[in-house]
Amino acid sequence: MTQTSRSNALGLAAKNTPMLTEETERALFEAYRNKRDHRARNSIALAHLRLVLGEAARFARYRMPTEDLITEGNIAIMQAIEGFDPARGVRFCAYARHWVRSAMIAHVIRSRSLVTISGTKANKRLFFQLDRTRASIAAAHGGKLPANANDLIAQSLGVTKASVEVMSVRLAGDQSCDAPAGPETETTLIETLASDDEAADTILIKSETIQIALEALQKLSDQERHIITARIFTDAETVPELAHIAANYGVTPQRVHQIQKSALAKIRVAILSATS
Repeated sequence: MTQTSRSNALGLAAKNTPMLTEETERALFEAYRNKRDHRARNSIALAHLRLVLGEAARFARYRMPTEDLITEGNIAIMQAIEGFDPARGVRFCAYARHWVRSAMIAHVIRSRSLVTISGTKANKRLFFQLDRTRASIAAAHGGKLPANANDLIAQSLGVTKASVEVMSVRLAGDQSCDAPAGPETETTLIETLASDDEAADTILIKSETIQIALEALQKLSDQERHIITARIFTDAETVPELAHIAANYGVTPQRVHQIQKSALAKIRVAILSATS
């Protein structure tokens, strides 16, 4: 079965599976919690397949295999089921959405080899909003990008022009940095990128540091990893408020902040231990 046929089959399954009423959802969770009824758990997961497919579609522009995104989303659904408590008065769909989205964001970041790019919030914002910003600028100029498009993008997103150029090549994906920059030149794409004036050893240190941080992230508890990926590995428009996450876990926003701070401290210790 090809990826397209599998995706079509999943789409048909999601379409034919009715959404759960609040009463049915509570009954299924009760069956799984009290009797470890895995059929109930699977029914919950299947009923939220459309949520996974919808979130996967949002990341299509990053040229990730849809099947991989769906797999990450389904794993996140199973993890969310384990931590969800219907008694808190929140529907599972709202609770699971952040798990699914966070899992897919983390997968995209890992898969696109962003360990060679500084992991600042500015660069994450650039990564997730570059295409959208470029489209907006093109629309404002009659459907065509102006000559100073990269300058405008950099100004809009608060990053450097060099960062925009580097990220543009990254997101091209299927275009080699060794490819010619134009039809009548032997200059390669990589040679056209502006330098950030960073020494090679500095770039290497940044690369290794971010890789260590990603590995440390995988060692956190499910709760810590969820909070970190939801609030750190995301763009500014989708960062959930502390109060929203707190409601999902039945704790105070201050407690969520403490968990986030503690998780970041663990990652920091991992980095210092590996680089000292």
